[in-house]
Amino acid sequence: MEEEPKDQYGVQAFKALHWGSGTEVMSANTERSVRSRRHTYTILSALDIDELKEFSDIIF
Repeated sequence: MEEEPKDQYGVQAFKALHWGSGTEVMSANTERSVRSRRHTYTILSALDIDELKEFSDIIF
């Protein structure tokens, strides 16, 4: 997979999601967060745009 862009593909959820209470956000530049975001991108890239909209509605 290519290098992640600075805006993290515009996925705003990463700024709000945490690993747990008092821990880093998923937008952090740590190995664990980067790996998790890459897995997320892989899954999301397989969805069509309508499914992605529904997924976003469920998350938020």
